[in-house]
Amino acid sequence: MKLKRFAGSLTFLFALAIAAPASVASDKTDVVDAVRRYVDNLDPDKLQTALAMCDSQVSIIDEFPPHEWHGPTACADWWKGLLAYNDKSGVTDGNATLV
Repeated sequence: MKLKRFAGSLTFLFALAIAAPASVASDKTDVVDAVRRYVDNLDPDKLQTALAMCDSQVSIIDEFPPHEWHGPTACADWWKGLLAYNDKSGVTDGNATLV
């Protein structure tokens, strides 16, 4: 009886170990796809589409100050911050590659 319980537990743990990476990969793919859709709409003519995609729970982290934005206005605040940072830093070609 103990052997059956051990075998059952081992099978369960093995199934968890196999399933976990697949769900993590799916989550990562979902996040990357959402970010790509957002970035594709960061053209001034499509900006309202990008801002409408943002959820009230969104958090953004980037390399320019203040480095993080949270909440319902995070996307709009990030966009304003990016434009101000680029203007202050003399960045004229704001193209970046998302990797």
